[in-house]
Amino acid sequence: MTDRLHTDAGLGPRARALMPLPRVAPIIPTRRKQPFDDPSWLFDCKYDGFRAVCYVQHHRGRFISRRGNPMGRFDELGDQLAAVFDLDEAILDGEVIAADATGRPQFYDLLRCARAPAYWPCYPCRVDHYRQRYER
Repeated sequence: MTDRLHTDAGLGPRARALMPLPRVAPIIPTRRKQPFDDPSWLFDCKYDGFRAVCYVQHHRGRFISRRGNPMGRFDELGDQLAAVFDLDEAILDGEVIAADATGRPQFYDLLRCARAPAYWPCYPCRVDHYRQRYER
């Protein structure tokens, strides 16, 4: 069992200053040659986007990249998430994407800011002071 709330995730000093919540490392998807099914594994789809942890606190949401860098260009999206969830605090592990009209992720549109970004939360890590644990 992995307790991801006690990792520093290699965050830089700017990211640590922005988010006083416990640091978590995003779960990085692992590619396998053959599909399998195992109840001790968590599965999610790899969308064409940026893996990011969203820290929600004081009605503001901020994204931190898997390398520990603040993702300031998505601050407005983070604040929208904070308003939708209406929680005291939350830590979500997921992916920032840009979807076309059919809902398919379009990575180059995300890079060029050609479409509004969206967030696909895969795993809640902490919600209103309650920690979540995951097996990997």
